[in-house]
Amino acid sequence: MLTLAERVNNCVMHPHNGRPLPLDSREMVAFLSYLKWINGATGGRAHFKGEKNLEVQFPSVAADPQRGRQLYAANCARCHGADGEGIMRGDKSTYAYPPLWGPNSYQPGSSMHRIIKEAQWLKANMPYDKATWEKPFLTDAEALDLAAFINDDRQHSRPTVKNFDYPNIGEKSIDYDRGPFVDHFSEQQHKFGPYNDIIAEWRKKGMRPVW
Repeated sequence: MLTLAERVNNCVMHPHNGRPLPLDSREMVAFLSYLKWINGATGGRAHFKGEKNLEVQFPSVAADPQRGRQLYAANCARCHGADGEGIMRGDKSTYAYPPLWGPNSYQPGSSMHRIIKEAQWLKANMPYDKATWEKPFLTDAEALDLAAFINDDRQHSRPTVKNFDYPNIGEKSIDYDRGPFVDHFSEQQHKFGPYNDIIAEWRKKGMRPVW
């Protein structure tokens, strides 16, 4: 169990390669205040822009990075760059559009490095000026293909991570791509799918698959 401040530091350190903030620092208080504000800023509306991920249905085939490359060029490169490098603000203080791979992107093993998790987020939010919760721009298959391209380690480098320890392998998300696993499926299939066979085997064993 983590406090919200500890969870913030977990995100700062692991996906984003940063140093942990003192729990009582001005910066941490600002983070927590912002999160509290978001919680009340919706004014009781059931849905709002930038809300949580949307579920995706899994096709019977694996997600395809090559199809994803075409989707990226058509929809994403204008903001995140042709080489995924992102676009800095005019004052160079931070990114207006963050890098999606490379040394300044999120780490391998993080939630956004998982195909299903990123596809759910893409479906709900991207392209930012076209997608809404009630009318996604990308189909489920397109979101999975796009996530597969962005997170294809054969094509894109990421920050180096020293270890990928997972305390309980039976609690790994099915799209976590580093073994050992509680099933016989390969790292390749865990990463790109197809996922339905994995889900079926877990359920046959009485286990609850998560993603």
